[in-house]
Amino acid sequence: MRDIAEACGVNHATVSRALQDSPLISVDTRRRIREAADRLGYRPDPMVSALVKYRNSFIERKSSVRMAILIGRYLKDHWQGLIRACREYADRLGYDFEEYYWDPAISGDRHSEILRSRGVRGIILTSLTDSQAIECPDLRWEYFSVVMVGRVIEEPRLNEVLSGTFQSVRLCLKKVYELGYKRPGLMVLDRLNARSSDRLRSSYVGFMSMMPESMRVEPLVIDETHKKETPERIRNWMETHRPDAVITFGFLRYLLHDMGFRFPENLGFVVLDLPNQDCTDRDYSGVVLMLREIADSAVKQLHNQITSGEMGVPNHPRSIQIDTVWNPGETVRQVGPPVPVEVPAYLMR
Repeated sequence: MRDIAEACGVNHATVSRALQDSPLISVDTRRRIREAADRLGYRPDPMVSALVKYRNSFIERKSSVRMAILIGRYLKDHWQGLIRACREYADRLGYDFEEYYWDPAISGDRHSEILRSRGVRGIILTSLTDSQAIECPDLRWEYFSVVMVGRVIEEPRLNEVLSGTFQSVRLCLKKVYELGYKRPGLMVLDRLNARSSDRLRSSYVGFMSMMPESMRVEPLVIDETHKKETPERIRNWMETHRPDAVITFGFLRYLLHDMGFRFPENLGFVVLDLPNQDCTDRDYSGVVLMLREIADSAVKQLHNQITSGEMGVPNHPRSIQIDTVWNPGETVRQVGPPVPVEVPAYLMR
């Protein structure tokens, strides 16, 4: 390391940090040191590296580089688990971390300048508004390293970490058929289906196409531009198709409850977004979003982008999927013998 330090005109500690991709060292300096290390044939001793990492794990330190999670105010309560998990992992990596609530009245340029003035280099981007259209914030992307949680914007394409939406729907179907339900139906908002790139609807429709026609239920994709008509549309769909279980999002339970449905007494109810602040009164059946794993993957990906100098819109966006897991809960029950599902195992994912 001393030969590298002399070749680059820096001290030994700077070389050590640079070779560990520390954000405390500028990108240009890290690149120059890595090039010198390659030229001089440097190879790290993994045992020494492990010892240094172990020793340094007891030293509390903070980076001047800051990460921020950009979030719409309407999601503040919904994503507290995700925010907390992101903060904890960012802290372990030595970053300052802040919540930044998006104000649609302020221009993207102004938001960019505010974030830069606060020392933010890395952004975890979540949904910013509850509008029906997918937002396209005009941030100065070249200023930041960015990772999306979910496909929250259409353009530009950015690196993303997302829950396995397609897999979630099929996991729910598999479980309700095992419980003896014969006509499970999917009910989603068009906004949420759009944010999944139509994965919610297409996963369900594709599965239904492999079932006997008598067991097929048309999905209900609710158009939010006519919110006053939503209860009537749900009522008509329930009466027309008569699903014995509904796969949906937690907040829609109120509408079904107002129509006289009780879970699981006269309807199975399966939630696609557990944990959910609308579903805290009991143990709901459905799939659990692995928020800790999503947060860790997003922060780790963002850290890699910051330390490698990857800023702006990537040439080849990467997507990481975190599968959900089933929570049996109390809102479905065994209503009969398992329904045979002749679907290849590889199509269940």
